[in-house]
Amino acid sequence: MYTEFNQLSKNSKVWVYLSNRKFTSHEVIEIEGYLQSFVTQWTAHNQDLKASYQIYRDCAIVLSVDESLNDASGCSIDSSVRAIREIEAKYKVELFDRNLVTYEAEGQMMVVSMDEFKNLLVQGKVNDDTIVLNPLVKTKEELETAFELPLQKSWHQQLI
Repeated sequence: MYTEFNQLSKNSKVWVYLSNRKFTSHEVIEIEGYLQSFVTQWTAHNQDLKASYQIYRDCAIVLSVDESLNDASGCSIDSSVRAIREIEAKYKVELFDRNLVTYEAEGQMMVVSMDEFKNLLVQGKVNDDTIVLNPLVKTKEELETAFELPLQKSWHQQLI
């Protein structure tokens, strides 16, 4: 059962899929339509899930389930992964590559490999205050408070 994202509880589970590139405006419209259809019929053991989605700044897909109605099950999570894989195939994007860093530069979201990001840091083009996206958030509340973080406060700092 589709629910507006802002109507989900702060404890709702979220899954974040960062893209290896920004989606075009046309792709965003199509992907939103696909995700709307998916979450409308997303179930766990034939029970509706109170679910939502977001395309965040044209570079991330966020799926969410408010488990106050029904819990997401292994099978329902598997179905969401299949849906994300279908988006990958159709739009020729990578949504499961955890070696990418998505960061903000001059108001735009940029996506580079971890090695490229390290080089940008050495060159002084990014620094400890550069905003990075944290795909490890697990709840809606974390998404709202810890998804965009300065590099110095993110898990990326450990890898650099």
